[in-house]
Amino acid sequence: MRATLKNPIDADSVKGPGRNLSLLLLLTFVVALPSARAANPQVTETSPSLAEIQKAIERGELDAAEKQLWGVVTGDPENAPAISLLGRIRTQQKRFPEAEALFKRVLVIKPDYPAAHRSLGELYLLQGRRDEAELAYQKAHELDPRDAKTSLALGTVYGETGKFERSIEILNSIPAEARPSAALPVLASDYLALHQPDKVAALAPLVLRSAPSDPSLIPRFARVLVENGFVDDAGELLKSAPEKQKLAAEYLLAKVSC
Repeated sequence: MRATLKNPIDADSVKGPGRNLSLLLLLTFVVALPSARAANPQVTETSPSLAEIQKAIERGELDAAEKQLWGVVTGDPENAPAISLLGRIRTQQKRFPEAEALFKRVLVIKPDYPAAHRSLGELYLLQGRRDEAELAYQKAHELDPRDAKTSLALGTVYGETGKFERSIEILNSIPAEARPSAALPVLASDYLALHQPDKVAALAPLVLRSAPSDPSLIPRFARVLVENGFVDDAGELLKSAPEKQKLAAEYLLAKVSC
């Protein structure tokens, strides 16, 4: 007997001799050099120059971004946002011990820096250190409860560890206009774990509205339905997938139909 929703849904490490400095030299450098923070005491990760470097990191241009960051840190060895971005580069390079040391150095300089706590949470998750990740995300959320990315990360960890009510509370605290679409499958999983399928059905219109800008949303949401026994509803939802989601949707639909 298949379950149905009460309200149906309608529709490698970097290598080579040319590296700038080792981790040990970096940490010695940022501790020992005289501070030049007076030159730009209010710099943040969204300051113009660092914002451009951050975009380069997001594009995968790690070598160029790292070179620019060394220029920033050379002039300001206690620039917490720049050191934090270096930590993000090391995270992408899977040089996890170095990344952790860099983020912790940031927190020595600026203990209440939310981005460093969030980055530590991401780093811990990559290493399977879920309890430490939860604590890091909690601290980041405490410092900046309006940050949607942090709320999503913390809500996701809560859901994955069975803290469903807390996950729902955190995710629903994000204003509707700022809530990432990735929160919807997490909320669906939380509600179904608490035997509240009506609330899952109420998320369906939000999924359909967000789908054009999130190519994997409908398949991800449908997978949650399938895993909880709502196979027919998943099939109906998959049929509503936008054109660019068709391949993923058709694949999952074929599995549903088996």
